[in-house]
Amino acid sequence: MPLSSLKNYTIFALFFTAAGLIALSLPAGNPAAPWLAGAYLAGSGYLAGARLFAVEPRFWRFYLGFVAFISTLAVLGSLAYYAYKLDFFACGAVTLAAPFLFLAVRPAENTAQALLKSGRRRGTDLTPGRFAAWLAGAALAAVSLSLCVYGFRLLTGAVTEESIRSPWDAVPRMFFIVFFLAFLAAYALAESGAAAGLAILPVTALALLAASVAAIVYAVGYGFDPFIHQATEAAIARFGVITPKPLYYVGQYALVTLAGRLSGFGPFPVDRWLVPAAFTLAVPCAYWSLRRAFDWPPRLAAASSAALLLLPLSPFIATTPQGLADALTLITVFLALPAAAGRRSAGLLPYLTAAA
Repeated sequence: MPLSSLKNYTIFALFFTAAGLIALSLPAGNPAAPWLAGAYLAGSGYLAGARLFAVEPRFWRFYLGFVAFISTLAVLGSLAYYAYKLDFFACGAVTLAAPFLFLAVRPAENTAQALLKSGRRRGTDLTPGRFAAWLAGAALAAVSLSLCVYGFRLLTGAVTEESIRSPWDAVPRMFFIVFFLAFLAAYALAESGAAAGLAILPVTALALLAASVAAIVYAVGYGFDPFIHQATEAAIARFGVITPKPLYYVGQYALVTLAGRLSGFGPFPVDRWLVPAAFTLAVPCAYWSLRRAFDWPPRLAAASSAALLLLPLSPFIATTPQGLADALTLITVFLALPAAAGRRSAGLLPYLTAAA
C-alpha cells in the first residue's frame, strides 16, 4: 500500500507529529530538539509530497513536499498569530494541524502523468558504459561539493566582529579561486551529459555558499533592517505577540517563531539563515520547472539553473521580509512555469508559496 494512502499517511503523520510536539515541549538548548524538529519537518514534507506529487521520483517528492509543508506552516502560523498569538499552545496547534491538512488532498495520477512516469522508466537499463559515465559524473560532483565545503571553511575562518565596509575585506582571495573551480566542475558535469542530473547538487551548494557570505563573516549581523526584525521576533518568542500586529511581516515572523521553538535554537539563528536557505531552494526548483515545462534534458536544465547565480544577491544575503518575499516569489514563478507552458501543473503548491 503506497505511503499516500489514508492509513499509511495517518500512521506516519502521527509519528512525525509526535516528534514535533516533543521537540516543542523540550527546554531551549536541549540537544535532542533539533533532531526531533528535523524529523518532523523532513518527514512531514515527504508525506506532503506523497499526497501532492505521487508520480514524482522520491527526491522531487520530498523537495516539493518540503516546500509545500514549510509554506503551510507560514500560512497557518500567520493565521494563528492574527486570530490569537504565537505562544506555546498556538505553536503546538499549528504543529499538530499542519501535517493532517494534506489529507484533504486526493492523490491522483491522470493519463498524462502516467505516461510521463512510464517514460522515465524507459531506457534506464544500466549498461557498463552508462555505469562508467555515471561514476565519472559522480566523481565530478564529489569534487565540486568538496570544494564548496572548503569554501565554507574559508568563510568561517574570516569571521569578524569589526565594522568593515564589505565582507570581501575579510574573505581570503583563495575563496574566489575555490568558488570558480567548484563552479567549473559543476558546469563541466552538467555539460558532459554523464550523470548530468547530479549537477544540480553542487549548483545548489554553490548557491548556498554565495548567499551565506554575509551571514557567516559578520558575526554580529549584517544590515540595519535585520536587527529591527530580530528584536520583534525575540519579543514574539517571549510574549507571543507584539502590537500593532504587522501584516506585511507576519509570514516571516510566524515561520521564524515556529522554527525557533521547534528547534530550540530560538529566533536568531533561524532568522539569520532563513532567506539564504530560501534562495538556495530556488535552484532545484528551477531545474525541476525547466524539465517539466519544456522537457529539457538534465544537461540543459542543470546548466540553466546555474544562471540563478547571476542574479543580484543583495536581497538574499540577509533575512528581511522583503528578501523572503523575493525568494518565495522566485520559487512561485518557477512552480507556475509548467502550467504556463501548457504542461502538467504543480497543483496547489504555487498557491501555497504565494500565500506564504
